[in-house]
Amino acid sequence: MKFKRPEEMGGPLPERRFQPESVKRENQINGKSTDMGQEASETLAVTGQERIKEERIYIDMDLIQPNSKNEYSTEDLEDLAAAIKMAGGIWQDLIVKPQNEDGYYVLTTGERRWRAACLLRDRGEYPEKYQGKVPCQIKDTSDLPLQLGEENKENFMILVTNKYRDKTDADLFMEMQKWKSIFLELRKNGVEQFSLGEEAILMKGTKTRDLIAQQMDLSNGQIAKMERVEKYAAPEVMDQLMKNEISLSEAERVASLPKEKQVERLKGEPEEVHPVTKKEVSEVLLEMERNLSFDVKELTERRYKEYCKCIKNLKKILGEEDR
Repeated sequence: MKFKRPEEMGGPLPERRFQPESVKRENQINGKSTDMGQEASETLAVTGQERIKEERIYIDMDLIQPNSKNEYSTEDLEDLAAAIKMAGGIWQDLIVKPQNEDGYYVLTTGERRWRAACLLRDRGEYPEKYQGKVPCQIKDTSDLPLQLGEENKENFMILVTNKYRDKTDADLFMEMQKWKSIFLELRKNGVEQFSLGEEAILMKGTKTRDLIAQQMDLSNGQIAKMERVEKYAAPEVMDQLMKNEISLSEAERVASLPKEKQVERLKGEPEEVHPVTKKEVSEVLLEMERNLSFDVKELTERRYKEYCKCIKNLKKILGEEDR
C-alpha cells in the first residue's frame, strides 16, 4: 500500500494533541455508544498514576503507519473487513503514537482493523460519513511510568493492548520472548511489583516463567515448551515456526533432535496419513448434536471467538472453506 505524505493530503496536519471538548467529535456509530475497546486502553493504567479518560479522535488512514515492532500476524483481513462493513465502521479505537517528524501516526495496536478499513476504502465500501478516517486514541510511551527503556515500553504497550486477539503459534512465541525481555529488564532495575489496570503483578519471589504464563494466560508447561524451542531449535526451524509453516508442537519435536539432524527432519519424512471418511464425520456431528443439552448457549466474547476459530479450523481441515 502506498502512503501519501502529509503535504499531499491537501490540508493542515491533524493536531498532535487530543481535541478539546469544544471541538465536536464523532462518537457514535449507528446511534450507539462506541466505548468498546476501553478495556484495552485502560489496561495501561499503572499504580501511582491517576487514570485519565482518553479522547477519541478520527485520523485519516493515509496519515497512519504500521509499527515495525508489532510482529503479530495480519491474516483473515477479508473476514474483518466484512465485519467492519456490517457494523458500519470500526467500533474499537486504534491506539497510535503521537505524530513523528514526518507527520505520521504510528500504530501501537489495531493494524488489522486499519488494513481492513483501507481495503474497504479502496473498494469504495468504507462508510462515507467517516471521510476515510478511523477512530484512534493517542498514547505516548513516555506516559508509561515503568522503569523500562523506550523499546520495551513500546513492546509493553503493544502486548497489553493485543491481549485478547486471536493468535497464531508464531504470535505466542513472539509474545513469550517480549514478555521475558520486559520482566528481565524490570528485575534488573529493581522493580518488585507493579499494577496492570486493577491487577497487581508481584515480581519478587515469582519466577519469570510464571510471570510470563500469567500475562499470556497459558500454563507453565506451554511456556517451558517455547523456551525449549528457543534454546535448542536450529535457525531453519525457528524460521518456519515464525512463518507459521510448522506448529509449536512440531517445532518442539524437531528441536529435540541434534541440530545437524533438525534440517533433515524438516525436509524429509512425509507425515503419516490418516484417512477420515464422510460417514465418520457425520457420525461425530450427530453424536455431538444428540449430546447437546441446550437450545441456545450464551458464550463470553473470548469463548465465542474460540468457537468461531474451531469451526473455521474444522472447515479448513476438511477442505470445505473454499467451496
